[in-house]
Amino acid sequence: MDRLKSSIRAGWDVSASACRSAPSGRRGSSAHGASATVDYSHEFIPLVNTSNEVAAAVSAATAVVGIERVDSSCSLVTASEDFAQYLQAVPGCFLDIGNGVDGAHGNTLHNSGYDFNDEILTIGADFWVRLVEEQLPTA
Repeated sequence: MDRLKSSIRAGWDVSASACRSAPSGRRGSSAHGASATVDYSHEFIPLVNTSNEVAAAVSAATAVVGIERVDSSCSLVTASEDFAQYLQAVPGCFLDIGNGVDGAHGNTLHNSGYDFNDEILTIGADFWVRLVEEQLPTA
């Protein structure tokens, strides 16, 4: 038996629409002399940053690297399901530090060829220091 497996990831909750698509998959396969079984499990939720925390991250990043090197409206990323769960409980902002786009620095995190760009360590540290300085009240 041949199998087709897939993963559904989106920037919104797709559980209801995915379950509604199961009957159409069975109808489509039977029209071509095949059969289909659709098993759907809803394991992941979309990662949705909260606006105040995005603004805080953008402010700190801009202070560290300049506005021309900060993308405050980047494309939707369907990653970090664990952080998405965290955001269900507390406000937050998932962000990319800008590891690079070429060679090993351009590989995704869970790729066996991934290599963190050590040259940006100080930028990351400066970002977190600035974020804390901007968010914590002064004595």
